[in-house]
Amino acid sequence: MKVLYSFFFLLFTAHTNGQVKEMSKFSIGTNLFSLAEPHTGIGVCAGYRINDKLALWSEFTYFFNAKYIINTWENFKGVRIIAQPRYYFKTKKPTFVALEYRLKTSDFISKLNYYNTNIDDTLLNFSTNERQQIIAGAALWGKQIKLRERFFVEFTVGFGARIRKIKRQNIPTGYEDYKSLIYNPLDGSKLITDSYFERENGTAWYVPLGLRVLFKL
Repeated sequence: MKVLYSFFFLLFTAHTNGQVKEMSKFSIGTNLFSLAEPHTGIGVCAGYRINDKLALWSEFTYFFNAKYIINTWENFKGVRIIAQPRYYFKTKKPTFVALEYRLKTSDFISKLNYYNTNIDDTLLNFSTNERQQIIAGAALWGKQIKLRERFFVEFTVGFGARIRKIKRQNIPTGYEDYKSLIYNPLDGSKLITDSYFERENGTAWYVPLGLRVLFKL
């Protein structure tokens, strides 16, 4: 909490003391990384420079295709919203730190194995409609490099945590996601007992990366 309070204190100081001097307040751009993500998407972003130290920035990405197969997901469609307050330092090339909040929701079809312990029956590659939600937050560092008049390229890197939840909507009554047993190939002893549901839900660390081309209005 102390880190969060300190960051917003810097934002308050920047708002009261900073001034915009011969600076474009608005900028728009696109996230080049979204096209290469596991789920192909198109990301557009916009920013507003309040003064020479403080800016507000947001990005919207629409995902329309599972370009690379992940966990047998099909018909993947979703959106991601990112919001950042940014604090800029007085450097030759614009450099900033930011706190990031992101929300991602998506729908897809997954084919997994399910087991009914009551009747000892297994459904192999059974299709279920699924909805995923990811809530995440991170701290970032970024730099902007001028390409030509009003055009900039922006790099960002950070570290944060995310919470992922997946809800399956049409699993038959009495069936559970199949337990994946992993055995030691030397003596046949069981190493771990896991399930798709347990692996796909929960918290995890993540490293957000950004590569954007910006145009300052």
